[in-house]
Amino acid sequence: AYCPVAYFSATLDPVAAALPGCLHAVAAVGQSLSQCEGVVMGYLLTVMVPHSVEILLTRTKTQYLTGARLTRYETSILGAPNVTLKRCTVLNPATLH
Repeated sequence: AYCPVAYFSATLDPVAAALPGCLHAVAAVGQSLSQCEGVVMGYLLTVMVPHSVEILLTRTKTQYLTGARLTRYETSILGAPNVTLKRCTVLNPATLH
């Protein structure tokens, strides 16, 4: 079982907020990873996400993401060797423990 260590809450930037719902998850993971870098310090991190973020980044072509934004998300999310993405159908953080 997983025991959450921290919760991060922030508003997406206006461009990310205008993206479709599934891409909100991609933007939120990218933003969360940059926020928690100082806390995680390179240790193993499992990120629970409501969509298959890895598939959205690697196998899906979308007109909504610019090349620069897509590269930034790929680098921060898929390029981090200590980060594991796990799809979670439960969206209520209180039920993760």
